[in-house]
Amino acid sequence: MTAWFATADDVLRRAPWTTLPSGSHRGLWRLVGCLVAFGLFYGATMGTFRGLAGQPEWLRQIAYSVVKVPLLLVATFLLNLDWPTKRGRPTGGR
Repeated sequence: MTAWFATADDVLRRAPWTTLPSGSHRGLWRLVGCLVAFGLFYGATMGTFRGLAGQPEWLRQIAYSVVKVPLLLVATFLLNLDWPTKRGRPTGGR
């Protein structure tokens, strides 16, 4: 668990391994791993609200949140990559 926190700290503080050339996929996979791991934890934490409120089927809500949050985080990350400019097309509204 300490390694995950160290990786998150490195990403937030922009450690040298996070800015390696694009040919190295090690940093990208570590980042995606952090997004998924912390997204699972955050989703489980969000899903417990239903149980704390005394509502029925709170385990199902936790399961939905555990699946939904990492998917949203990874999808948002992928959508915000600057792929169109790397193919030579501008991303502006013009």
